[in-house]
Amino acid sequence: MSSSFGPFLRSVREKLGKTMKQVADLLEVSTVYISDIERGKRNPPSEDKIKKIAAFFQMSPDGFLKKAAEDKGKVELGIRGTAPKVSQAAIVLARKWPTLTEEKADELIKLLEKGDI
Repeated sequence: MSSSFGPFLRSVREKLGKTMKQVADLLEVSTVYISDIERGKRNPPSEDKIKKIAAFFQMSPDGFLKKAAEDKGKVELGIRGTAPKVSQAAIVLARKWPTLTEEKADELIKLLEKGDI
């Protein structure tokens, strides 16, 4: 299993002087579980746990979530509690995803980054 989340987690944790036990205690899991994640032997934890880790490290969760999504090969969108049109937009994008071209993806990125939506 190729992993970028695990080594990233280890690098940040060590840089901040935190132990695997501290992270394990935070998430209420075993140290072995954290070790397995860091060595790429397990998939990244859930989004909620990743956010807890980032908060513990006093960092934005974005980098951690990006690495986890790369490893998992998927991105999850929570649509519960969003406006109906927002949910619809997420669903339409998910349906179109398999046929989305590089050009259309670039247009979409530019539109989103401009803040026009």
